[in-house]
Amino acid sequence: MTMKDRSRHIRLLRSCAAGLPIVLALWAVPVTAQDPGAQQNDETIIVTATRRSEALSDVPIAVSAVTGETLEKTGATDVRALGQVAPSLLVSGATSEVNFSARIRGIGTVGENPGLESSVGLFIDGVYRSRTGVGLSELGDIERVEVLRGPQGTLFGRNSTAGLINIVTKGPDPSGFGAKGSVSYGNYDYWRVDGMVNAPLGEKAAVRVDGVWQQRDGFIENATAGEPDINDRDRWLARAQLLLEPSDSIKLRLIADYSERDEN
Repeated sequence: MTMKDRSRHIRLLRSCAAGLPIVLALWAVPVTAQDPGAQQNDETIIVTATRRSEALSDVPIAVSAVTGETLEKTGATDVRALGQVAPSLLVSGATSEVNFSARIRGIGTVGENPGLESSVGLFIDGVYRSRTGVGLSELGDIERVEVLRGPQGTLFGRNSTAGLINIVTKGPDPSGFGAKGSVSYGNYDYWRVDGMVNAPLGEKAAVRVDGVWQQRDGFIENATAGEPDINDRDRWLARAQLLLEPSDSIKLRLIADYSERDEN
């Protein structure tokens, strides 16, 4: 490589890096009330990959589980960022911010046409989402993300021939009151505000409300006068949950959420 080619290569790397948003978390204030006698075994990860709650080490299929704490440390807020914590998962979106294609072990639907159903199924709290672009919306607090490798049609239907992504959000906690919130700011005038409130309703019921708002300027300049820049972000999410546990063998969880995106 000549000196001229090397300098050109360095400039290319710099220009690519300039297009990446850099986020700085300003503050995060958790306020929780927990039972001091409660203990949790951090070494055991419970998954529902077989439609029942089992320890990850006992599940007889190829599955990778990522906890919500790990996602929070990596800064992942949507499905596209899961590739950095699940090595077998490749999530790419080259054409726009509103759609993507997912591949597991290199196998998946080719193309980002929103009219195509991906061969990698996407489930959020047990509900199948026929369009994977839904996963690019804000998801709020996540309990865990399970990536199942290989065909999963027996338990999850025909649209999971390459595998599936199973996202489980955090539910209400009847053990005590809790609240938290955070604000993040980054380049391209990036703002993200999120928070949650959890309140018990006796010993066997609780409610939880989550909210997320995110906005960022586009990093591709639009040469047309009066038109906004491309690949901006303007999205928000509101989720309300009700948990009822009338007995040890019955658990009811009602979830109502609404998300919206208005992006170019």
